[in-house]
Amino acid sequence: MAMHKILQRGRPFFNSPLKLASSPSSASHTFPSSGHESLHVREITNTREVRNEFGKYHIKDLSQCLNWTSRPHYCSHGYVVNRHFASDHNDICTKGFSSKLADAKDVLAAIQNVEGARFPVLTPNIKGFEAAVAAGAKEVAVFPAASESFSKANLNCGIEDNLARCRDIASAAGSLSIPVRGYISCVVGCPLEGSIAPEKVAYVAKSLYEMGCAEISLGDTIGVGTPGTVVPMLEAVLDVVPTDMVAVHFHDTYGQALSNILISLQMGISTVDSSVAGLGGCPYAKGATGNVATEDVVYMLNGLGVKTNVDLGRLMLAGDFICKHLGRASGSKAATALSKVTSHASKL
Repeated sequence: MAMHKILQRGRPFFNSPLKLASSPSSASHTFPSSGHESLHVREITNTREVRNEFGKYHIKDLSQCLNWTSRPHYCSHGYVVNRHFASDHNDICTKGFSSKLADAKDVLAAIQNVEGARFPVLTPNIKGFEAAVAAGAKEVAVFPAASESFSKANLNCGIEDNLARCRDIASAAGSLSIPVRGYISCVVGCPLEGSIAPEKVAYVAKSLYEMGCAEISLGDTIGVGTPGTVVPMLEAVLDVVPTDMVAVHFHDTYGQALSNILISLQMGISTVDSSVAGLGGCPYAKGATGNVATEDVVYMLNGLGVKTNVDLGRLMLAGDFICKHLGRASGSKAATALSKVTSHASKL
């Protein structure tokens, strides 16, 4: 649906005004707010999407990076207003996925048990789920695609076969009271099929909802989405899945991630996936860049007057640590700019 039709349908761009900090002239400003009591910024510095950046590494290296992004003294006890923090990591997959990864059990054992932090493990099949549970996973995730071709390239099976695997995992997880998060790839575009119809995304999302997923994350895997394509996709999904169970996951390949996040918040979404320093990518989508940088999301939310409980300066230090370890520059525009204009990042 075209953007202008949102207003034509009588839907306000935001639900209620939110007062922002005054400008240097002490003038009072307001900006329309999403009306949410809390906004969740979910850190997804996971090995599935950054494994190509890590290359060869040791368990100590990986655990240091994961522990850094879950340190409460760097993130004020969480990436959200209600002090909830989640960090996804994937180390249990098929042999093809895990060939470059350290042993999952050792990785989980090396991760610090920070209060409030959660470490869901991506599981492509029931064997992966069983291995995850044996390794000590307390939460798991499944990851179907809205594209048949991408599903076959990524998981060696079509959408229906993959959803059947997801149901097996969800059923087994339910019997153990283990939460399951669902990630849907290619929700607006696919590197193999092009544009993806909103109803295809809604079908997969509804399937995940009906099998018991606690949350469903909608991923723009190749970062081609704009508000004009994200809106109809979200409308289709929100017709079949409760809004509070939906998260958005945007890659910033074309610089549209923040715009897409803003329109998603307007539509009622309250959980946003992001990755410190913009880490990530996809081995099956050439040219796809990383996830939207957590620093950029927090900077935008701060500008909207939304309390995140995140110390942006210290978050930048976490990004610096990981980038130095990987030998790469940060993908965060906010972190890059702020590091040039102040030497006191911890005071931001």
